Parts: sequence; structure tokens; C-alpha cells
Amino acid sequence: MTKVLSTDIEFFAAALSQTNVVVCKDEMNENAGVIREYCDKFLRIGDSWFSRSLYDFHIITR
Repeated sequence: MTKVLSTDIEFFAAALSQTNVVVCKDEMNENAGVIREYCDKFLRIGDSWFSRSLYDFHIITR
């Protein structure tokens, strides 16, 4: 089961807890890792930047 991250508080909690986040676009996995930085338009996972408006961000839940 996955949970979609969309709000600043969800990104903050995932970054703080160093939860692995899966980056998807058109239901295809692009990347995965821990959020290193984020702002209102972009997320940095590893050394890559992803637009919050173009990509979906998921965490795996049980």
C-alpha cells in the first residue's frame, strides 16, 4: 500500500524521519530515496531535483 505525499507537512515529516520516498511520473517509478531538501515547487532526492507539479511522491506503508 502506498501513500501519496502532497502537503508541506507530509514532506517535512518524511524528510525529518528520513523515510524513503518513491518518485513517479505517469505511474512509472523514476527514482527513490530520502528527501534532502524541499520548497513549494521542488524536492531534492539524492542529487536530483523533481518538480512537485510534474511528479507524484509516494511512501510505502503496511
